[in-house]
Amino acid sequence: MPTLPTPSHFASHPSLASSILITPPPTPTTPPRSVLILLHGLGDTNAPFHNLASQLSLPHTACISLRAPSPIPALMTGTDETGFHWGDDLSLDSRTGALDFDAGFSTAARPLGELLGVLLGECGFVARDVHFLGYGQGGMAALAVVEAWPGVEFGGVIGVGSGIAGSKSAMGGVRGYVSSLAVGEGKARTPVLVCGGSSGTVVTAGVVREVKERFGAVEYVKWERGGDGMPRSRGEMMALMGFGGGGGGGERGGRRIRGSVPEGMEEVAGVA
Repeated sequence: MPTLPTPSHFASHPSLASSILITPPPTPTTPPRSVLILLHGLGDTNAPFHNLASQLSLPHTACISLRAPSPIPALMTGTDETGFHWGDDLSLDSRTGALDFDAGFSTAARPLGELLGVLLGECGFVARDVHFLGYGQGGMAALAVVEAWPGVEFGGVIGVGSGIAGSKSAMGGVRGYVSSLAVGEGKARTPVLVCGGSSGTVVTAGVVREVKERFGAVEYVKWERGGDGMPRSRGEMMALMGFGGGGGGGERGGRRIRGSVPEGMEEVAGVA
């Protein structure tokens, strides 16, 4: 039976411990069955996703909001606060002039690898118990993590406004932190849901096609509005809550992430 992750589980990883915010299940006395890792967008922090996890109040699910490892000066984010990003560097997309999501993920491999190592080790979860929700560059990082083990079936990845890294081994370094998982080969087995706007979106037809070429089970939801913001309505959030990697090919043994959709839910802040 898995154990609820607590700060003490991460004591041997002080940098990681200072970068996570844990939301226990609504009934913390009951051991969690699943864990949801939330990865924010480029230039943001983990605080908005921590608030979202509290709003969702997912039964039997521990939520961990992880802050990206690399800071971005406040001057570049256009806010008064320092933001963070998942890439190895900051570079501009030559097509859009915006910061490029696909900037290498070797730096992010350490915190994500250490986090998975604790969850799959001390805390007793199996890969099918571990789900990811990522926004923008955070969603790209989540896809890169599970693609590092194509033969392993994690619980699922939900990417909102997320592209996919150009290299299948973009997060290959994460394997060095989790020795218990076999790498495997072929299309990645982890189920994926990608969501994006009806216009002005990162999630183009080409992106969806590439994700389907590299992952075996892919769903796509198009918002009935422009832009790639996080869900703004109950209908949009229901699309996420209905996904959990269940179904597909054969008996999985995994668990869907299901919860109530909070009334008056506001969009998670900002930057992709």
